[in-house]
Amino acid sequence: MRYLLLFVFLFTHSFAQASKKVYYKTFNAIDADNAKFNELLQKKFIQKMESMGYQIVELDKDTKTNLRTAKDGDLYLEGFYETSKRINPSIYIQIYDPAKGYLVDALSLEDLSLEGVVLDESEIKETQEERINNLISRLENKIRANPQKKEMQSNIETELLSKDVSQNRDFILKPKTLDQEVKEVFKLFEEQEVVTATRSKTKLKDAPAAIYVITAEQIRQRGYRTLSDALHDLPGFDFQHNYGIYPEIVMQRGLVGEPNRTLVYIDGIPNNNINDGYAAQGSIRFPLANVERIEVVSGPASSLYGANAFNGIINVITKDGESSPGNHVQVMYGSYESNFRNVGRSVDFSSRGSIKGTDKESIYTYSLAAYYYQTEGPNMGGISDL
Repeated sequence: MRYLLLFVFLFTHSFAQASKKVYYKTFNAIDADNAKFNELLQKKFIQKMESMGYQIVELDKDTKTNLRTAKDGDLYLEGFYETSKRINPSIYIQIYDPAKGYLVDALSLEDLSLEGVVLDESEIKETQEERINNLISRLENKIRANPQKKEMQSNIETELLSKDVSQNRDFILKPKTLDQEVKEVFKLFEEQEVVTATRSKTKLKDAPAAIYVITAEQIRQRGYRTLSDALHDLPGFDFQHNYGIYPEIVMQRGLVGEPNRTLVYIDGIPNNNINDGYAAQGSIRFPLANVERIEVVSGPASSLYGANAFNGIINVITKDGESSPGNHVQVMYGSYESNFRNVGRSVDFSSRGSIKGTDKESIYTYSLAAYYYQTEGPNMGGISDL
């Protein structure tokens, strides 16, 4: 009787294991397709899944469609590889939970890359079979270690989303809650690097000063044309709107005019009025068409910027030809009044890039920008006691 019960148990367990399904999509190449490598990778993958007791089903549609098809499956896997850029092939696998409909884990295998360090090829070179066996073994461990298919956020970030090869690919991720999105936004702000507070690269959260940053994306979204427009939305700034040669007088932290002592820098170069040190119109109306970000330090910074910097620092950082190549043209036309009376018009242009020198080793970067704005001013007709 004992032998009969043991036989029934083994049969039931074997049947349960065989009923599990793994859906997958054929691994695709990032660079030129390597048929031999692809064939070996698919073969090893299928062998491993079958040895784990899974029934293998191949799909050939997009990720969203395949996930819907795989609803009755235990897992859905995708992957891609790159064979030409490094000594050994780089392989990336994504693990989805079809029931939840989103990515729950990821793994990758790529050569260690250290800037300025050349690795000896003979020491790290692997055969294709060794490379694939290494990855497939790690895949088995990940699947066995996470039977509940919990979302492994750190793995997804480090093994997939942080990789350059993932930048132009779409993955179906778990929808974020409002609380998660808010935390990520604040974390992004904290990790942002600034240079004005310490005159060296410092993370915003580590900067020993009250510092505000206006990014190029914020400039674009909010339609800021000049530095004055952007500063209107920052705490601690007030403006007195006049006419004549000084149509706007800026006040930071309650100080007005020459005693203001707010220093304006363009890429670290002083841009205040040479005569009295005041942030006059040439500074305060600096055009933003070619600006990467604006960093504003609120409060004294004399230890770094001299005796005149006892109220604050405004550092405008422009785009350069190396990190932000491209061209931009924008035309604006409109009026604050009805029937387009007293219209204003503007055009701005910027161009950035790099060119090779005559010796084929030298590279010169350039960044050019121009801005034109004209308005007839407000209509003062019928208004008395100005």
